[in-house]
Amino acid sequence: MAQLFEIGRPVLPVQTQRYQSIPPVLIKVQHTANMAFFRRLVKYAVSISEQYSAIPIIVIFCIHGVSQDFNKLTSNCDSLPSCDHFEMAKQILLEDVVNESERKRAMDCLDNGIRLICEIAENHGIDSQRTSCSTPPAVASSSNHSNGVKVLRSRNERDWAFADDFRRKSKRMNWEACFVSGSSQGYFSTFNNAQAAKANKFESVNETLTPGSMSVH
Repeated sequence: MAQLFEIGRPVLPVQTQRYQSIPPVLIKVQHTANMAFFRRLVKYAVSISEQYSAIPIIVIFCIHGVSQDFNKLTSNCDSLPSCDHFEMAKQILLEDVVNESERKRAMDCLDNGIRLICEIAENHGIDSQRTSCSTPPAVASSSNHSNGVKVLRSRNERDWAFADDFRRKSKRMNWEACFVSGSSQGYFSTFNNAQAAKANKFESVNETLTPGSMSVH
């Protein structure tokens, strides 16, 4: 069962009756690993060892960088497989990501996932002290959610009608020009840029595309 370790609030899964032979595992996601972080790790390990009478396994996910001093304490291990998906997540989620729309969409998905997990924990009476989730806001009723989806879908349909009209008048589609023109008239309010609007347009067409339908250009 996962238990929250209070210092710095990393996650500490500890052994249950079924897994008595497995030591506690401290999981920590760290932006930058340096000597100050290493000293905190030592405190974590000592406290865990005193509480559970076992030396813990510590798993660190460093998402940005490692200081030179800290790096001297480590060694390369070529036998470990590369974390391709983790590297992809870093490129999308870091603050300095090039494609802002991709990062925003990924963050929205993560936020929705965290809210869902917190809702499940709350519905099953899981103690909030044992999770790193704060209490989620009240979940909208299904009717409110359905109405919100209908409003968003109706708004997007107006956006696509404007885009189709723009393409017919221009003879050749220019999404940047279309987005600027539409935004000045109140369209595309749910999108950050032309690329996001274009991607969503393709997605909506793919969902409804039938044999013989015309593709989007």
